[in-house]
Amino acid sequence: MGTTTETQAFAQRLRRALEVCAVRVSPTVVANEFNLRYWGEGISSHAARNWLMGVSIPKQDKLLVLSKWLKISPE
Repeated sequence: MGTTTETQAFAQRLRRALEVCAVRVSPTVVANEFNLRYWGEGISSHAARNWLMGVSIPKQDKLLVLSKWLKISPE
């Protein structure tokens, strides 16, 4: 977990990256698409919602999957 400012900034960058890739900014869509690409236990729509709303930031392994999927830097 990060500070509120960090989590809000992450959420904003995630939403922007989804829009650039023409992926609907929806917790269900994000969770389903993410789970297709993730090798471990998938995420719930609730977890994706927390990412999109700036409540939480994914752990490093999930950030790497997001960055590859959306073709953005993991930073």
